[in-house]
Amino acid sequence: MRSMRRVSSFTLLIFLFFASQPGSDSFVWAASNSSPFSFVVMGDTRSGVRNELSPIFLISIAEINRLSSVFVFNLGDLIEGGKSTPEVLQREWDVFQSALDQFEMPVYLAAGNHDMWDAQSQQIYEARFGETYFSFEHGGAHFTVLCTDLAGEIDRISGKQLAWFQRDLESTRREQPLFVLMHKPLWFTKSWMEEIHPLLIKHGVDVVFASHYHRYGKVTRDGIRHIVTGGGGAYMHPPLTKGSIHHYLFVTVADGETKIAVIKPGSILSEDFLDEDR
Repeated sequence: MRSMRRVSSFTLLIFLFFASQPGSDSFVWAASNSSPFSFVVMGDTRSGVRNELSPIFLISIAEINRLSSVFVFNLGDLIEGGKSTPEVLQREWDVFQSALDQFEMPVYLAAGNHDMWDAQSQQIYEARFGETYFSFEHGGAHFTVLCTDLAGEIDRISGKQLAWFQRDLESTRREQPLFVLMHKPLWFTKSWMEEIHPLLIKHGVDVVFASHYHRYGKVTRDGIRHIVTGGGGAYMHPPLTKGSIHHYLFVTVADGETKIAVIKPGSILSEDFLDEDR
């Protein structure tokens, strides 16, 4: 498997922007002959305590295993990280791996700023999980995972990654559903809107997923849904609002639509839950 408590004015601006945007919960694309399938998107699953797994994250894993998800995306901030020695980081990654091992389906990762912040931490990450940006196809849909925290290129998609992303989009077909996933919601930056957003429009990207901000949020730009799903286990960023909930997303691609359900952990029970406390 691939396997800041300080709230800035920029964070508050992002929250207010999310809260004011309308949007649909499904996107219609040209129907294909591919079979329906579902996948999960989650992010910011760290606990806030080094070498401890979030109970919310563990509950979510058990629930996701009960659902018909073909794979899972975890969009970063997987460990506490920070200015630590390689030995401390390796131990944190070992603990995170113990959670990954509980999933019964493939898990694809996008590195966050708690996971990579310089060349050394990036090297440790890549040694364990492989490439930091990649793409694949499933059921007629195309998935692209980008890295917003490459050493020397933090908070932007540029250089070799941008060139690769352009080639990746050129390889897709207009009629297939396209999904882009990453850690930080860079669509609030000037460089993204000038360089990346036009590519998304040109190639018909359906949904862009990110995390980083510990809440659920959604904005639609030029018909493209942009969703923040940062409620996988970490504390909620203030100010607390309707979107300040722990959650994960259950995404279904079927009948010419992409539908997204927001699930609060603790809502998906085993069929034997009546007997579990006996």
